[in-house]
Amino acid sequence: MVETIVFVFGLVGLGYATGWAGLLRPHVGDALADFAIVVAVPALLFRTMIEMDFTGSAPWAMWLSYFTAVPVVWLSGHAVATRVFGREAAAGVVAGIAASFSNLLLLGLPFMQGVFGRPGVEVLSLLLAIHLPIMMAASIVMFEWVRRGKARRAAR
Repeated sequence: MVETIVFVFGLVGLGYATGWAGLLRPHVGDALADFAIVVAVPALLFRTMIEMDFTGSAPWAMWLSYFTAVPVVWLSGHAVATRVFGREAAAGVVAGIAASFSNLLLLGLPFMQGVFGRPGVEVLSLLLAIHLPIMMAASIVMFEWVRRGKARRAAR
């Protein structure tokens, strides 16, 4: 487990240090990010989802525990952005999304694979399967709520 954590954070640190030292030009970093987001991560996700066996009942307890914590983190991020940094409500929504939209894929997948192996990836995949649709729907609702509140205040 420690080896996995050291490896993943070491890789992140190596990338940060490489960028900070200027060893790679900014457009190279952009190209690598584009490749990771457009090609590598979707390929990894598709491969993982194709190989999974989703038979059995839905893991309602896991989903409930995870998505019970999400609003707490979202509201905390929103409050810090609006109350501590004095940003407007829309920026608070973005901060809440950023705080609660965890790195289930980019950090979670390597950790689960390294620490728990295939069974861990299967459990994480059950969460990944519903994470994006729920979080995107919640963010759309929150942005609309902020927009309508702003429109009501402007009409007064």
